Amino acid sequence: MQTLTAIPLRTWLSLFVLAAAVTVAGCSSGSLTPTESVVEPPPPSPTAVAATAPDTAIPDTPTPLPAATPTPPPTVAPIEPVTIVRASPIGPGPTTPQAYAGTVLTFAVAGLDPLESAAVFYVDPRGRVAGSLSVRADAGGEATWRRESLGDSPGDWSVQLRGENGTRLTIAYRLTELELPLEDVVSEGTSFSLYRTPEGRFFFDPAVPAATAVLIAQNFNDGLSQVQIDLDYQLDGGLDFYLLPDNASLVREAEAGGAEEIAGFEAGLSLYAFPRSGIYLDVSGSPLLGMPHVVAHEVVHQIAARIEANRNAPLWFIEGVADFEGYKAGLARFPEQERQWRRQARNIVRDAVVAGDWIDLTTLGGYEVWQRGGQLERLNLMYSQAFVTVDYVARTYGDHTLRPLLEGLADSPTELDAVFQRLFAMSFAEFQQRVRSSVVELDTYEREIAALIDYARRLFAEEQVTRDIGRRWNGYLTRRLVLPRDERVEAMRRFSEEYRAMDARVQAITPPEKAVDVHDVLRSASAAFVRATDAFVVFEASGDGAAREAGNEALLEANFRFSAAQDLIVKLLEQSGVARGEVFGAFGSP
Repeated sequence: MQTLTAIPLRTWLSLFVLAAAVTVAGCSSGSLTPTESVVEPPPPSPTAVAATAPDTAIPDTPTPLPAATPTPPPTVAPIEPVTIVRASPIGPGPTTPQAYAGTVLTFAVAGLDPLESAAVFYVDPRGRVAGSLSVRADAGGEATWRRESLGDSPGDWSVQLRGENGTRLTIAYRLTELELPLEDVVSEGTSFSLYRTPEGRFFFDPAVPAATAVLIAQNFNDGLSQVQIDLDYQLDGGLDFYLLPDNASLVREAEAGGAEEIAGFEAGLSLYAFPRSGIYLDVSGSPLLGMPHVVAHEVVHQIAARIEANRNAPLWFIEGVADFEGYKAGLARFPEQERQWRRQARNIVRDAVVAGDWIDLTTLGGYEVWQRGGQLERLNLMYSQAFVTVDYVARTYGDHTLRPLLEGLADSPTELDAVFQRLFAMSFAEFQQRVRSSVVELDTYEREIAALIDYARRLFAEEQVTRDIGRRWNGYLTRRLVLPRDERVEAMRRFSEEYRAMDARVQAITPPEKAVDVHDVLRSASAAFVRATDAFVVFEASGDGAAREAGNEALLEANFRFSAAQDLIVKLLEQSGVARGEVFGAFGSP
C-alpha cells in the first residue's frame, strides 16, 4: 500500500494548523486550534477487545541512505526549544545571553513604568531593523514576548525598547549555530546535511538551522514513544525526515520522492512505500511550538500505514487518531497551546452540530472525499469531526482501544455497525449521536475560556459607555463658556452619576482567575473617572483651580488605565487562543 499524507499550510490565525492523510495519490487538507489536559478515562467497555498485530503487516524497510556512513555518530544532548533573554548592557560581552538560531526566544524585561506601552525594534548583526512590535508592561513594570529565530542569521543582535514614558532599554543577545555531527549527502539531486539519531535520519536543507533539526528529532523521539504505546506497534528501522525551509522546497522534494498531485500549500507530507519515503516538513509552515503536534501527527500516518498493510480503515478515523496523538504530544510540551487547539476544534464541531451541519462519518471514509476536499470551511469541519470523534473514544473507553478499533475498521471499513456493536455495544448511529452530545457540552477548560470571553465583552461594553460619555463631554466643552454656572454644575453632576454607575458595575464584577490583574487595572480606571468628575463638579461650582488640576490629573490616569486594561485583555485573549471575532463581533475592533 502506498500512502501520502499532507499537513496543510495555513495562516497562523490562532495557533498552528494540521491535518492529513490518504492513500494512493495526494490529498490536501486543513485543520485548526486546543483544550484541557488528557485525563485518565473511565475503565474501558467490557466489549472492547485486545489489540492484535495484523498477519499481513508490511515490514519496515527504510529508504536506502544515500552517500552516508553506516554507523550513526552519537546523538547530541537535548536542547531547549525556548530560551529566555533578559535585558543586558548594550553590545556583546561575556555576559551576553546566547541562544541557538532556529529556536524560540522569550524576551523578559523589567524597569518600565507600570502599564507603560513601548515600541520594540529588532536590530540584526548588520545593524538593520529586522522587525518591530508593541508591548505593554504589567502593573509591576515587566513585559514579556516571543520571537521565533528560524529565519534569523547567527551573530550579535539587539532589541531596542522605547517606552511612551521615556523608558529606554536595550537587550543584547547572540545567536549561534548549533554544531552537530553531520554528513553531507546528495539525494535525488539535492544536497542535504544529514543528522542521525537512533530513532531516525534527518536530512535538512542548508537554509534550515541545525537547532531546528535537533528539536524536530526530539519531538520525533517523544512522539514516537507515545504513538507506539497507544497503537501497540513497535517501529523497526526508524524513519526519514526531510526538513525544508519553505513550501516550494517541500513540493519539489516530495515530487522528487515520488509524490503526485501536491496542492502546494502543505506544511508537511508523509510518504510511505514511495521511491523516497519519509516525512517532509516545511519548517516555516507551523510555529516551532506547534512542531510536537505536527511530527506526532505524521508519525501516526507512517505507523497506521504499516498496521493497515493491504487494508484501508476509514480516513476519518486515521485523521482523527493522527490529530489526537498530535494533541497529546503537544500537550506534554506546550499545554496551553494544545488546549487552545482542542477548544477550536470542538468549537467548529459544536457550531456544526447546533446548525445541523454535522457530516455523517459514513460519508468520510474514502480517499476520494478527502482528495476533493472542497471549501476550507468544510475541510476544517471534516478534520475537526475526525479529531473530536477519536478524542471522545480515547476519553470514554481509553487510549488502548485505538488499536483494536483500527484493526476492526481496517478489516471491515464498510461494516461500521458490526464493528461498533462488537467493541462498544452500540450501533454506529448511536455512537455518532453520543459524540455530538459530548461536544455540545462545554468541558472545564472551555468554561474557563467562556468566562474570560464574557469578562472581555463586559470590559468592552464599559469601554463603549466611556466613548459615549466622552462624545457628550466633548460636546459640553464646546458650549461650556456660554452656559450659566448652575447648568455647568448640573451637567458635570450628570457625568459624575454616569461614571459612578459604571464604577458600581465594574466593582461588582468577579473576574475569572486569568483576568484578576486586568480587572485590578480596570477598577482603578473606573475609580479614577469618578474622582475626575467629582473634582470637576467642585471646580464648576466654585472655580477652584486646584480642583480643576486634580480633575485633569485623574482624567489622564483614568484614560491611561482604561487603555491599558484594553491592551492587557486583548493580549490575554490572544495568549488563550481566542479569536477576535469571538469577543469583538458585537463591538468592532478595540
